[in-house]
Amino acid sequence: MNLVISVSKHLSIELLPGTDKSEPALRLFIPDDPEQAFVVFQSEIHLLRDALIDAGTQLAKLEKEARKYRE
Repeated sequence: MNLVISVSKHLSIELLPGTDKSEPALRLFIPDDPEQAFVVFQSEIHLLRDALIDAGTQLAKLEKEARKYRE
């Protein structure tokens, strides 16, 4: 059995060990619907991390802009 990390009620991460034909990976999925998932290979994890940081920064800017219009 692979290790599963519960991030929130909407997201879980399963750690997938590597095989002879595949590198280790993370499988991100919705706990209520585990068939809805995508895999991030170990070589791509740092790219995903950087993209999430960038997206979070952009989201904060958008929220700040939206607050201006709500006031």
